[in-house]
Amino acid sequence: MRIRYEDGGNHLNYSYIDFDKKGWIKASNEYETLIDKPEIVEEIFERIGLIQKVIVTKIRKYFKCGDFEVTLDRIENLGDFMEVEAKKDFGGVVKTRKACLDFLESLKIEYEMKKEAGYPRMLYKKLNKK
Repeated sequence: MRIRYEDGGNHLNYSYIDFDKKGWIKASNEYETLIDKPEIVEEIFERIGLIQKVIVTKIRKYFKCGDFEVTLDRIENLGDFMEVEAKKDFGGVVKTRKACLDFLESLKIEYEMKKEAGYPRMLYKKLNKK
């Protein structure tokens, strides 16, 4: 659960990610709505006992590349990341993942796959190792 502060509108977001046995994302459900007063939502979270674990600060650039969307992210205290997302179904999760990997290979960029990741999780692990 998070509050996303963005130019043009703030959002309340709840995400649920289901992983397969190999640690790859099998399904992801995300619910999001605009909120006018994020500071009130923060107060509600505090009053019901939700604890702020981490704040992710990022700069993101989007690129449309045919059937894919590429995002380049600079995450404060983590570094730079690239994400490839299919914008169509290539015939199920496995085939769609393969299409993304094939697209990534076509860019001829060295990369490290991050499964079971996500910026909040990675940042939390990094900050709590100290």
